Amino acid sequence: MIIRSQKGVAIIVVDNVDTISTDNYGDIRAYNGGTNTSTKMAEYYTKEKALKVLDMICEHYQYLQECKYAGVGINKPEFVFQMPKDEEVEQND
Repeated sequence: MIIRSQKGVAIIVVDNVDTISTDNYGDIRAYNGGTNTSTKMAEYYTKEKALKVLDMICEHYQYLQECKYAGVGINKPEFVFQMPKDEEVEQND
């Protein structure tokens, strides 16, 4: 699976990333522990929105793995996850 950054200027191959995380400001970064570098993938108005997007990434990745190993899936799997814009993420109340 690959993740395309919110602005479309970076692509991260999930297999080459050690960690994807958010900070207290709502930025999401992908870290490569081997080189101790990070790439900013997106920024959100709140940390809660950033956490929601991390959940979306997990759900997307899990679906791809289920399709791969179980050979099942309701929809054709998408191998690219596009980081959504801030206004596209619904925040839970």
